[in-house]
Amino acid sequence: MKAEDLFESIGAVDEDLLARSEQNKKAAKAPRNRLAYTLAGVAAAAIIFGVVLLVKGGIFRDDKKKEPAPDNVKITTGSAIVYDESVKKYAVETASYPILPEEPGGESFTGPDGMMDVDAYTKAHEEWIEAIRPYREKIQKYGEEKAIAPVNSFAVKTLAQLLANRNGQNRTYSPINIYMTLAMLAEITDGSTREQVLSLLESSDIADLRTRYGALWNHLYHYDKNKLCVLGASVWLRDDRDDYNKDTLKRLAQEYFATSFRGEMGSDAYNKALRKWINEQTGKLLRDQADSASLDPDTVLALVSTIWYTAKWDDTFDEKLTDTGMFHGTNGDTLTEYMHETQGCNTYYTGDNFVAVPKNFESDVNAAMWFILPNEGSTVDDLLADPQVAQLLTAPQSLDYHPASIIHFTVPKFDIASTTDLADMLANLGVTEAFDPAKANFTPVGEGNYYLTSAEHTARVKIDENGVEAAAYTILTCGAMLPEDEITFTLDRPFLFVIRTYTGVPVFIGVVEQPQDVSES
Repeated sequence: MKAEDLFESIGAVDEDLLARSEQNKKAAKAPRNRLAYTLAGVAAAAIIFGVVLLVKGGIFRDDKKKEPAPDNVKITTGSAIVYDESVKKYAVETASYPILPEEPGGESFTGPDGMMDVDAYTKAHEEWIEAIRPYREKIQKYGEEKAIAPVNSFAVKTLAQLLANRNGQNRTYSPINIYMTLAMLAEITDGSTREQVLSLLESSDIADLRTRYGALWNHLYHYDKNKLCVLGASVWLRDDRDDYNKDTLKRLAQEYFATSFRGEMGSDAYNKALRKWINEQTGKLLRDQADSASLDPDTVLALVSTIWYTAKWDDTFDEKLTDTGMFHGTNGDTLTEYMHETQGCNTYYTGDNFVAVPKNFESDVNAAMWFILPNEGSTVDDLLADPQVAQLLTAPQSLDYHPASIIHFTVPKFDIASTTDLADMLANLGVTEAFDPAKANFTPVGEGNYYLTSAEHTARVKIDENGVEAAAYTILTCGAMLPEDEITFTLDRPFLFVIRTYTGVPVFIGVVEQPQDVSES
């Protein structure tokens, strides 16, 4: 990949980058007793194959050896866009991902005496802020509320649709992953089929959705040793069709960061490439689930998107305090591992039917994992339709919040995964035409009478003493109706006929050798 291509279409500084900068300056002024001490809120980017740094003189590679990523971050060789050869050989339109400059860590500016060179660190951090600004400011230009509010609304709409009727089983999903996949679906559809998708995504038109997608993508994408948020997108085509619109594939690559692949649909080799791509994009966290991912021989097109997310706790749990206890589940009690900590000066939120406590992450200001416990007498199912839970998802500051000098926090370690059929959810939320062969309009991608044949989402979330790792993928597959043959049927020579009753009895059979001659009449 050419260096000048790396930054071609990437933009967007989070407002909290500036807050983090101020936070880090303050943290830098305190002496450090250990070299390994991590600054509050600082994330150092561990980009494989060297880190690309943007400086006034241009772009260069820093190939210095990086310290290993923490155990809960399984960074694989190669950046998110560098595919294995067994995958890359199928690529016909390749997207360009950014390689973002590395945020400076305090360790590099701390001497043997444990004291930090504050001026040098501050200067380096300010340079980093300026370097990353073009990649993070797109969401401010588009409007942060305008970009994020529809995703929160989508999460609220899908909450009960995808998490109800669990029958005592774990279930999880990624609203942003499904949202981004549906944005690609909007791009390859048209007419009222597209309008249904745009309505669900709360976008006025496809041009607005393209801009929103880019703003969200640039806002979310990180490839960091303390935090990863890797977003992958792809289109899978069959090699025996020539009606794919190349302009649409190019737009998907440039504006949706989606690489298009083409191969023998349903073949072992092509399915292995699909699984390899999913695993590359998700750090192999969904390897067991991806092993069953495949594309049917009748599939003519598939949209596949992924998300791989990791983050370290701001304050990690002390492993020495982890013990075992009973978890009282719907289907009975389970002995499980519990992590414990005592939080000082934190805030908790209450609704009429629940208590919610956030556990902050290290890498971003205000980033947190929320734990929501229904009150005695209420259930999780009650919360799925609770408008106050919707408030918690969209505007937690509007709820009753309470400062607490101490919170004794106990949470079970967990590792859950689930696969969900999205077809009913989409139909319930108004996306129906895409599944109807007679109504679906996929003309932007080709003149092939396409329609959705399946929509499936798989997700996994695990937490431990160090932090969170999660991944998800969504696969939308399209089939195509066989084209209707247009024929001319002229009975201008001898023919056979049969007259049958409604029960199928042939009451007359004959041959017409010469119809009535009207010239003699």
